[in-house]
Amino acid sequence: ISPNLDIVRTIASWMMLLGIFYYFGWSLRETTWIDPGVYSVMIALVSVGLGLHWIRDAEN
Repeated sequence: ISPNLDIVRTIASWMMLLGIFYYFGWSLRETTWIDPGVYSVMIALVSVGLGLHWIRDAEN
């Protein structure tokens, strides 16, 4: 593995994208945009991804 490859940032970015795609995909499939369960899954994924990015910034 190259030293420039940061797997934590890659995972964090994918978690954020997965949360956003999950919300839009589910909402389009079910034709509803208001669902607390979907919000909570999306917010959890995006928050953890964002938090991982902030942790990596603090380490550098």
